[in-house]
Amino acid sequence: MGLMAKAYRERKICIDEMIRKYPGLPYYEKERVEIFRTIAFGPIYDSTTCPLSPYEPPNKETIRKAEELEEIYKANSKLSSRIGYFLDYLYTKEEAEYYLENMEEFINLNAVYKGSMHTIGFIASSLIEQNYLNIHGAEGSRLLMECWKDEIDSSDKYNPVMRKVAYFETVIPINKEKFLAALERMMIRQ
Repeated sequence: MGLMAKAYRERKICIDEMIRKYPGLPYYEKERVEIFRTIAFGPIYDSTTCPLSPYEPPNKETIRKAEELEEIYKANSKLSSRIGYFLDYLYTKEEAEYYLENMEEFINLNAVYKGSMHTIGFIASSLIEQNYLNIHGAEGSRLLMECWKDEIDSSDKYNPVMRKVAYFETVIPINKEKFLAALERMMIRQ
């Protein structure tokens, strides 16, 4: 348990330092601790800035990945500070820089989804996870996004089968036309 506790503590220290350096980002833990440590405290151990025990210098691949993520974090952190609220999705460096230049467009791409306001990136990634099919209907500014999920059909209790069940997610965009165009671009890309 001691090693696991130490690993979790080090990861938490690194993430806290990254949050301090790059405020306003969503909480993601997809990378290895070595990458987070390199982003938070640099590739060379310095006891004056790093509270962690001495660590081995990272390899070239880890440094390269950390530098890529630092650029993405910087761009997204600037976007977050410019709009004045935390992001719910981590955009690519190019997308974040584009939205920094076109703030009005970024704000127009927000929509009410699952009861609260979200950005287009979050909505698109959520719809992809829910097996988005297409837009089923539109009532005024309200969009009904058709999705599907696998569900167990146990009507025959001796032979249950999986079947696809369609359901709808409601999205209320600020600007419907711009939202639909951006959503289509994001769905094609992913």
